Amino acid sequence: MVNKEIDVDQYIDSLDDKTKKVFMELRHLAKTKLIEHKETMRYGFPVYDGIGKFGFAVREKNISLYFHHNKIAEKVEKYSGLLGKYNFSKDTLRYKQVDDIPLETIGEILEELF
Repeated sequence: MVNKEIDVDQYIDSLDDKTKKVFMELRHLAKTKLIEHKETMRYGFPVYDGIGKFGFAVREKNISLYFHHNKIAEKVEKYSGLLGKYNFSKDTLRYKQVDDIPLETIGEILEELF
């Protein structure tokens, strides 16, 4: 879904129930861990913009979690055993199934990065 005219609520509401639930949790993590960051829609998906950025999106073949931070590769290596089935490149964690996203571990990474 890429529509720059919608807000974060509309983006999340447009998703299937399972994905909506996980994205609501990701949003909650972002709002509680990234207090100084501003929530916005950028590139057609929710982004939390501050010193570094975090965003999440449904893509054609995966669910993508974007971390614009110079230490994300270190954190992925540190938590690799807890991240489940993922692919990582270009500061992005990609999951084929929304159920594979380890929300608690993502929260810990956000807390350590930001």
